[in-house]
Formats: sequence, structure tokens, C-alpha cells
Amino acid sequence: MPYVLVLTPKGVTAYSGYRFAAAAKTDENRGVLAALTDFNHAQQIVDLFHAREVDSGRIWRHSRLKVDSSQRGYHKLLATLRHLDNSLQSDKLSKDVSHSLIGTYVYLRYLRDRGILSDERLSKWQLTATDIFGSKAKKSSLEKLTAALDEWLNGEIFPLPWHGERSPTAAQVRAVAGAFLGDESHSRGTQLHLDLQPYDFSFVPIETLSLVYEQFLHTEKNKGVRDRLG
Repeated sequence: MPYVLVLTPKGVTAYSGYRFAAAAKTDENRGVLAALTDFNHAQQIVDLFHAREVDSGRIWRHSRLKVDSSQRGYHKLLATLRHLDNSLQSDKLSKDVSHSLIGTYVYLRYLRDRGILSDERLSKWQLTATDIFGSKAKKSSLEKLTAALDEWLNGEIFPLPWHGERSPTAAQVRAVAGAFLGDESHSRGTQLHLDLQPYDFSFVPIETLSLVYEQFLHTEKNKGVRDRLG
């Protein structure tokens, strides 16, 4: 959503929903478009979002309410995934394997946030969340989990080579796992801090996930992901 109106005992504040940033957790002014602490003048904010302003399109041109669509959560997510992909490819991981590894973790985070990949489910496979997510993740545990999921869900979505020259290293797996939990990871001595933790994939629409796959992880082997996630 482009705008968020917050009503508190102190007043009314209008925020831009397209100004996502981790710093917003501590910066009170991050994304603020308008703020009123005098309820006697609340009509000023009401007028800004009046139906006539929306219907006429003037709201999008208002000097105080302009929003930058490039700052939408989806664009931020896509940019972070690309940054992660570039880091992996710079670390000598092939493009297709990098995409499969990142796609695997997008899929796992979706299952995790939806409660499908619960602690109880992981326990049945003799795994824990720290084996899979975070900078302490284990390559062997990820291999075990993907095999169990493929059997449980009857098919592969992002096949990965686990052995040989093309397989991701343990450090590369930790780098991706760490990014999806907000941990700092290291690969070949390079510090990587790409925070994907703020995203709750249980609220990310299937259409948005499909766009991520189509625009970033667009390989023939990924066909049918929409049906599986649905």
C-alpha cells in the first residue's frame, strides 16, 4: 500500500508505504509524509486523502504525498536478491546454481513463514531451524531437507548439485541462509549483510513471488512453481 495512516494518542501521522528500510525501526521520521499533533486541525490530513483527490489523481502529484514506486517492498526484495546473486557469482558459483540456491531459500522461507515448515516438521526429519536458517546453517542439512521436501511434495522445484565442482560450498550456503535470517555471513573473506529477515513471506502475495521467479529466477526448470506454492 502506498500510504499508511497511524492514529495514536499523540496525533495522526501519514507514512509512505513505499519507503521500506530497516532503519525505520529506530528512525521516527523515516517515511513520514505528514504529521499532526493538534487534533483540532486533523481536517488537514483528511483533506489530503479525500476521495476527490484520489479519483482525480491529484493525490499522486501532491508535493507532500509523492511516492517513489522504485522503493516498494517488492523492488527492494528483488534488488536484495540480485545483490545476493552477484555476490555468489563473484564467488565462482555458476549463474544457474546461484539462482537455484536462492530460489530454494525463497521457497523455504515461504514454507517457514506460512507455518508449513514448522519446528515439528523439521524435527520429524531430525533437523532444526538453525540447521537451515542463519549463518550457522549446514550444507548437509539443507541437502537432507530438500530431499525430504521433494519426497513429501512429490517433485523437485530447484534441483541443486550437491557434489562436484558445480556444487555450492558450505560457505555459500551459509551466506544465503544468513541473508534470509538477517545474519552477517562470510564467503572467501567477504562480509555479506543482506537483511531479508524483515519480509514476512506469509503475507507476500503469490503473484509477487511469481514475479520474483519470472524476472529473477527465470529458468525452464522453475515452471510450475506458482502451482506448488498455491
